[in-house]
Amino acid sequence: MELAAVLAVTLPVALIFCIVRLIVDLRGRRAGWAVADLAVAGLLVWTALAPIQTHAVKVDLIPASR
Repeated sequence: MELAAVLAVTLPVALIFCIVRLIVDLRGRRAGWAVADLAVAGLLVWTALAPIQTHAVKVDLIPASR
C-alpha cells in the first residue's frame, strides 16, 4: 500500500480522535491536556493540507515504424 493511501485513511481518523479527546478533556476540566489535543489536531490539519511535492517525468516515445 502506498504512503499516500495510508495517510488518506489515518489522518482523518487521528484528527477525529484528537477532537473527541479535546472535548472529553474540556469536560473533565483538564485544560492542559485539552491544549495538547488542540495542538496535535492543528498539526494534523496542517499536515493534511500541506502540498505534497511530486516529480513529474516526461517521456517522449518514438513512434514505431512499419
